[in-house]
Amino acid sequence: MALGSSRGRIAAAALVIAATAVAAPAAADDMPVDLELVLAVDVSGSMDEGERALQRGGYVQAFLHPEVIAAIGSGVYGRIAVTYVEWAGPRSQEVVIPWRAVDGEASAEGFATALKAAPTSHIHGTSISGAIAFASTLFDDNGFAGARQAIDVSGDGPNNMGPAVTPVRDAVVARGVTINGLPLTLHAGGPWGTGYGGLAAGMLDLYYEDCVIGGPGAFFLSVQAPEQLADAIRRKLVLEIAGRAPTLLPAQLSQRPPRIDCLIGEKTRPAWLDIPASARRVAEILSMVRRGRVNPGVIFQCFRPLRRWLSHCSTDGVMRRMTNALLLALAVVMLAGLALPLAHASAATIEIFPSNADASCNEEFENRANALKPGDVLILHGGTYTQTCRRAVTMNGTAASPITILAADGEIPIITRPQAANFDYSQNNIEIENSSYLIVRGLHFKGGDGGVNFIGGHHITFENNEVYETGNNAIRLNSGNTDSFIIRRNHIHHTGLLAPSTGTTEGEGMYIGCRNGSCIASNHLVEGNYIHHTRGTSSGGNDGIEVKYRSFGNTIRNNVIHDTLNGTAYPCIFVYGGGAGVNIVEGNAMWNCGEAIQVVSDAIIRNNLILNSTITGISASPHNAVPQMRNVTIVNNTVYGNPTCLYVRWSSATNMVLANNAVYCSGATAVDAAGLTGSTVTVKSNYVTGSLLGASIDGSRFFAGGTPTSAFTNPAELDFWPPPGSVLIGKAGAGLTPAQDFNESGRVSPFDVGAYETDGRATNPGWKVGPGFKQSSPSDLIAPVAPTTLRLQ
Repeated sequence: MALGSSRGRIAAAALVIAATAVAAPAAADDMPVDLELVLAVDVSGSMDEGERALQRGGYVQAFLHPEVIAAIGSGVYGRIAVTYVEWAGPRSQEVVIPWRAVDGEASAEGFATALKAAPTSHIHGTSISGAIAFASTLFDDNGFAGARQAIDVSGDGPNNMGPAVTPVRDAVVARGVTINGLPLTLHAGGPWGTGYGGLAAGMLDLYYEDCVIGGPGAFFLSVQAPEQLADAIRRKLVLEIAGRAPTLLPAQLSQRPPRIDCLIGEKTRPAWLDIPASARRVAEILSMVRRGRVNPGVIFQCFRPLRRWLSHCSTDGVMRRMTNALLLALAVVMLAGLALPLAHASAATIEIFPSNADASCNEEFENRANALKPGDVLILHGGTYTQTCRRAVTMNGTAASPITILAADGEIPIITRPQAANFDYSQNNIEIENSSYLIVRGLHFKGGDGGVNFIGGHHITFENNEVYETGNNAIRLNSGNTDSFIIRRNHIHHTGLLAPSTGTTEGEGMYIGCRNGSCIASNHLVEGNYIHHTRGTSSGGNDGIEVKYRSFGNTIRNNVIHDTLNGTAYPCIFVYGGGAGVNIVEGNAMWNCGEAIQVVSDAIIRNNLILNSTITGISASPHNAVPQMRNVTIVNNTVYGNPTCLYVRWSSATNMVLANNAVYCSGATAVDAAGLTGSTVTVKSNYVTGSLLGASIDGSRFFAGGTPTSAFTNPAELDFWPPPGSVLIGKAGAGLTPAQDFNESGRVSPFDVGAYETDGRATNPGWKVGPGFKQSSPSDLIAPVAPTTLRLQ
């Protein structure tokens, strides 16, 4: 891409934030990549020459590291696009390495070599907002079409020049860009070096967490000393490229108010940078413009007196150069302000207490929910909220001001309806219709034909809720297209309770997308849920999670699913594929399923624990709903104790991979396969115990796995960590290994077969497999208490 002057680049940044709410569409001939990544690196005056060299060297080393190269190869396309930018003040951004594709060791080395040879800048000022605004323009017309876009911002201090960082961040995040952070505390003398004071040690991390990072999967890694820098850069690149946030860091921008003043850098900068009354007049006019009371052209009348004031402050060359910088920075913040939606003028916090709908179906909860405006918070106190008629709500917040419905601290609000005889409900418990930018947290949904039915909608977070004792499905996204949901850490259980004497039922934990692809569910994150005891009595099934035909871009991660066997035996996870992108199924633990995972097309299945299913561990075969089998990668799963561990029918399939799986079905069928020799089928380094049909132990595709007790620590106790001496250690095919393992630890060469990467550790440092949510915290190993009073009538 052509690079203009700094003035032109800042102007472009202001215009893109003001004029666009989403990224420009990719051109038809753009190269598809897994990630478009802007590395935005701080070279401001507080970084001395040695630190700048250390930082540059960290990125050079990272792109030569096998972990980073493996992370790049683990994606759907096996390549990323990356550009390297150095930044300081509002007008000081320089593209050091323009966009280039990195798809393996050779291209990664080429990037590192070019970066090492490039001169390093050294510029004064710290404008994180300017860096983010500039970086956001680089995604447009860059020749790449990324499944994700991210800006990686490193810095050793808060924003102290240019526009405030939070509105610029919010505008860029609204375009679908994720902003990650690398806060650097490299000086012993202060929280961000020797330049500015005013914060206690460690507060720079808090500043980055609350004021800088944002977007789906956003996270930061902290660097407290120079010797940590290279390792942190490498680890951060692996996490970004693999699309994973560290377990203990935020997975998205928190909705809570900032815990630190996001203007702390501006407030502690030198006094001569303060803007006088004429700039305050600019802000007043901006406010009126956003409310439609003044023409935007009036803003520029304020620049003349502001320029006169600056010219009188000093006659030296430095101040004259800063005049234009400050004026351009003001243009950025004003245009960014015009781009952001106007916040609800009187966002309210509303608290309600349990109540029942009256004879005319009038319910306070439903009425309050339907009246919520952007930024409003509705708090439900503990007790029962009952509705006898249809309960339907529509709520639309904004990216900057979502609507939140949550439980009062320490209380249990139960959204329900009178339990029908034989669980034969005529209504769903609740229907959330055509809603957006909504957060639902900490509520309990008991009963209904369906528990929670989403009818269309986008950007909805549904987390820490309980959905249970339904007549049919628990959560449905099967009425209209849905996009960008986060369904996280919900407890879903005892579904499909409709009595056989009344009729048949499907009891899926989550039904995502529509039958035959008539609606599409896209870009959802289904993470960390606990789903068990689903029941079905029809051919519709009682899957734990079912992602229907044509739905795509969904990630099913870190869920615990068991006992999908009541009435009928269906998969714990079923992904159809056939959409515009792939679905990812990773890091899940499953047992007592029909099939643990059933996959047809367009999916990555990796790092899963699949234990003791009644039919198959993984079934990868045709389905009459999906016309073509293609683009399936099944790698580094641990499959144990099923009648058939792997059932594969790939005779008509294209672009399929089966590699690095630990497959142990002693006394049963380890592999029942057809179509593994196709020209676009890759099979490598699978270790198996049990009989093989359509395959053989050949020392390349399949190896003898030995006994389960020698390969794993204690299978009887569900401990599938490979102990020292296990045949699985160091035997995986490197080019097909995911960047992380079941515990979300980075994989280290030589890589291990199966879901875990031991990296020299004798015992599992992560979650102990068992009922309950998957988490490393010991307190989370206690299973939620299941009801004991359920009776089918």
